[in-house]
Amino acid sequence: MICRGKVFPIPGCSFLREYGFYLLPLLSHFVYISHSDLFLFVLDSVHINLNDTMLSLAAIYNFLGYIVVANAYTTFDTTCAIPATTTNYVSPPNSRGTLNILWSSLFTIIACAWAIQHLNVPKQRACRESSWKDNFTWKVTGFMTSFKWMIATAIAPEILLAKAWSDLDVARKQFEKFKPWAADDDVEWTLTHTLFANMGGFVIRSNPPSNLDQDVEAKPSVALDILADQPPTPLLAEALAPLMGPSIGCVSSDTNGVSTHANIAPSGAMIDKPTSYPDPYHLTARQLLSLRRCDRIRLPNIMLDEINDKSKSDTLVRVIAISQFLWIVAQIIVRAIKGLVIAQLEIAVVAFSTCAILIYILNWSKPKGVQVPFTILHYEGPIPTDLLEFMKKDLDRSSMSTIMLNSKCQTITSGDPIPNDVIYPYDEDTWLIGFEFGSIVFGCIHVAAWNFIFPTRIEQILWWSTSIWCTVFVLIYTLIPYCGMICFGDFKRIATPKELAWGAAPLFFLYALARIFLLVEVCRSLCFLPPRAFIATPLENIPYIG
Repeated sequence: MICRGKVFPIPGCSFLREYGFYLLPLLSHFVYISHSDLFLFVLDSVHINLNDTMLSLAAIYNFLGYIVVANAYTTFDTTCAIPATTTNYVSPPNSRGTLNILWSSLFTIIACAWAIQHLNVPKQRACRESSWKDNFTWKVTGFMTSFKWMIATAIAPEILLAKAWSDLDVARKQFEKFKPWAADDDVEWTLTHTLFANMGGFVIRSNPPSNLDQDVEAKPSVALDILADQPPTPLLAEALAPLMGPSIGCVSSDTNGVSTHANIAPSGAMIDKPTSYPDPYHLTARQLLSLRRCDRIRLPNIMLDEINDKSKSDTLVRVIAISQFLWIVAQIIVRAIKGLVIAQLEIAVVAFSTCAILIYILNWSKPKGVQVPFTILHYEGPIPTDLLEFMKKDLDRSSMSTIMLNSKCQTITSGDPIPNDVIYPYDEDTWLIGFEFGSIVFGCIHVAAWNFIFPTRIEQILWWSTSIWCTVFVLIYTLIPYCGMICFGDFKRIATPKELAWGAAPLFFLYALARIFLLVEVCRSLCFLPPRAFIATPLENIPYIG
């Protein structure tokens, strides 16, 4: 390669001489093509012997045209004059540097991605008395979970937008079903309670079956403090009546699959063969509603303020993230009005931040950063087997990857902490609607960079095609279930899950490639901005982080 006027031979020239015609066009996207010194490069390094090769003149021309020579890396050191004497006020420079653009954009993405996280209640520690190493490991594990989801949000905010959309929709539907039962139990129940339940915020605790050597009578207690062996007062007996009484009926389901009745033995029944289960046993809102409908429990009397007190929402971080987002949007508007060049990275930040703001709005009522759940029922012995079997009726859950590939929904172990990527089967359509909306928003904002300046013409064309694909991809994806009608000529035939997976996987593969290209291109184009991209606007004088 040629660097600073000196010719360096490229290793592997024999390989390039034979296969360069096919491979080098793929590399031309990433570096500049310099046609100067090509003959010098060929004569000194490649040493093509026309007598020994069967390359045609056309092949030689293409080979020479696609040989890549990297331009010298250039820098520009900004030097500003300083006042010769003491001055009361010195105005800021009227230019900005590459790092100014980079750091302000990265900080906006990081701040937004961290502020909008609303992860589910994590797995609980088995023993609180542990060494400092265990405590440190536990803290690091929790941080890495948050960090992992922050990276996922930064890379694919439209998927997290779909998740927030789905969570809110299913919580609203379930909230309407909770209202009459909350009125009967005379307890406060809000949309936040429902979202909190779907986060795994309500649990049942007991003595694990592995610790029992003999049959133990299962006696429930309420909210940690009320144990069945305490002498009940009349008021306490009335409160425990729904918990201690037997249930009748058989398992049935409503339109959303919530069980209404169950054949459950009385609470004082003997447990002959305790089955293993997670302890604490995390409930979903669906399971909680099913237990209340069969009069197995009463809704927990937990105030909204108690849940909000567990929420670790950092108002300062959110204010900083929103302020940074508004600053970048204003910066782009001012630059567009003045005819100044806008960096592709700035457009990408606006696309990400727009999705982040929408996620924040959708998660407005959802608690954030809750680490410890509320215990609504406590058994002295193991949880009754019939109760465990009843709660397993409400188990089917899907992950986001399962829905995207149109594969069969996965079943998660009952009572485990709720995974952060869980989607309930009866709400998959809502998830897809949210994903479609997020993809269209994300893609359309990238299309706005249609006439931006790119390092090469090929990159500009690829930007056009990938941004358009990200916008229309979801519309094509929704047609997959009907491919069976077209391919087989049967308008009553819907594609099977296996056929759907075969159709969805290639589309998502192309979508992933398009998203990867956009991610790489916004970083690469930052090194090839024209001079007018470094002219500062008056907004540079407004406080921001960058």
